[in-house]
Amino acid sequence: MKQKIDSCLAKAKRATYKRRFPSHNFGMVGFIKELVDELGVDMITSPERGSKVPQQKPKFKRMEIGPGQVFIIKNDVLEFSNSNSGMIR
Repeated sequence: MKQKIDSCLAKAKRATYKRRFPSHNFGMVGFIKELVDELGVDMITSPERGSKVPQQKPKFKRMEIGPGQVFIIKNDVLEFSNSNSGMIR
């Protein structure tokens, strides 16, 4: 009996995790997902987690998600261009 239950659970688990929601790859949801991935790039590329690529830092400081809104907070460090125009990148 336990084997049948384990077998059924394993099949359900494979069926559940095998499919990916295509709607999460495109549109606003996909874009926000990419931002979340970018924010966690330092953990994703950490050598402690077995990453084979050099560790990277996120391109922004933090992200605040609220109902219908997402705010991206920039890093505190400002980069100035090499020209004398004083423009901030």
